[in-house]
Amino acid sequence: MGWKRNRQHGEFLPKKKRKIRSLGREELIICPPSSKKKYKAVQLKNGLRALLVSDPDVTVAAVSMSIRVGYFLDPPEAQGLCHLLGSSAYPGKNDFLDYLTLHGGNSNAETLIDYSRFYMHVDPDFLKGALKRFSEMFISPLLELESIEKEILGVDSEFETRNTVDRNRHEQLKSHTSGNGQPYQRFGSGNKKSLCNVTIVDLQKLMKKFFDQHYHGSAMKLCILGGESLSELESWIKKYICGVKESSEPITTVFNLPKPIWDASTLYISEGVEGRNVLMLSWMIPPLTETCYMEKPELYPLILLDKASKGSVYAILGDKGWVTMSGLRVIQVTDLEIVYLASSCLSLHWAWKRSTK
Repeated sequence: MGWKRNRQHGEFLPKKKRKIRSLGREELIICPPSSKKKYKAVQLKNGLRALLVSDPDVTVAAVSMSIRVGYFLDPPEAQGLCHLLGSSAYPGKNDFLDYLTLHGGNSNAETLIDYSRFYMHVDPDFLKGALKRFSEMFISPLLELESIEKEILGVDSEFETRNTVDRNRHEQLKSHTSGNGQPYQRFGSGNKKSLCNVTIVDLQKLMKKFFDQHYHGSAMKLCILGGESLSELESWIKKYICGVKESSEPITTVFNLPKPIWDASTLYISEGVEGRNVLMLSWMIPPLTETCYMEKPELYPLILLDKASKGSVYAILGDKGWVTMSGLRVIQVTDLEIVYLASSCLSLHWAWKRSTK
């Protein structure tokens, strides 16, 4: 059962649940008690699962598509391909973007380790037309050579921008220094150099092969929010998304990660570009099961390290006047829960540099 906290008294009360029908079984959606939204989960014949949300008071309609494929599956000879595919797959891309712009909307996409996400928002009165255009990239991408060449330049420009942020540089350093055979050793964002290791024609073939292997219904989940009724939203989904190809079995890639990811005896020192001094500690922790996702036990050791409690790294360095702030996070390396990476980031005061000379 889901729970919500009573802000005034601190006790926990059961959240409001709504039953939905999906995949031949009853599922539950936990939602706020005061919510006026209506929900429905459906699965199309091609295997795609969708969550429909009807809100009569909606002021901005939105659609999001998640696909179970990320840059861990980039071919070694064209790293950044998954990112590039998300940028250049739209047939009639200008028509789609112009339509959104004309009707108060926008779109974007992101490519992560093991999934890609595409999303858009638009004026609620024009959701149907936007959905029709949005769906085309998951059905029949043209992947024309001219478009690919143009998007490579866009990917390269994005890389140059990311390269001016120390955090992005740290993440790439961690990938670059991971052990041989690690899928973590990928250049996920890509740039012109990594994508032009092959000819533009061969790159086009790799992109089409990648699309055919991974862009299918059983690997996709869609969420749509609009002011229309659930039945009307469902009819739109069935009309425009049914063209996504079907796969009888979902393609599940198993990563056999060599351990450890890094040589723990090595300290890497890199020159920053933001004028800050940062100490970053990263290590592997065991994968977590679904039974304890609400308790988040993976955060406990990080809190002991980062917070000002006696004996923590923050406290030890803080007593010396070397630390100005700290941050902690845990990332799941793959959705298959193979391994988690914990990172503790400490921002160091200028006095630390003077003390270590």
